[in-house]
Amino acid sequence: MRWGSGSLQEFDHLPVVSPLVKSAETVKDPGAIAASTAAALDLALAAPSGPAFVDYPLDVVFSEAADEVPPAATHQSGPPDGVEEAAALLAGAERPVVMAGSGLYWGHGEEELRLLAEALGIPVFLNGLGRGLSAGRP
Repeated sequence: MRWGSGSLQEFDHLPVVSPLVKSAETVKDPGAIAASTAAALDLALAAPSGPAFVDYPLDVVFSEAADEVPPAATHQSGPPDGVEEAAALLAGAERPVVMAGSGLYWGHGEEELRLLAEALGIPVFLNGLGRGLSAGRP
């Protein structure tokens, strides 16, 4: 409603964040907030996990809509795409090493990582939310 009037919150976020995220969109219909948010969460959690950005202009946020929150998505169980390729790369590496971070934390994969590192005898480096997980979840 105030786009183009020089409002403090007027900023075109999409060109700035698009190169950094899996998807970026601006919701312009109050009735689409729930569905857009659910779709962004599904995409963010899909392997490989990563950020998704949804922009809600203030006039949309403060508007009313008749909508229900969609049910939570169910994600496919089993190994994510690319596991076989990663195993082949590790097997063929001269000096393999594992770098793990926030995906390890959110995926609760510390036990699997420990088993992998012990079985292959390879070093593990942790960053981000993965720091400290080699000794178990804080």
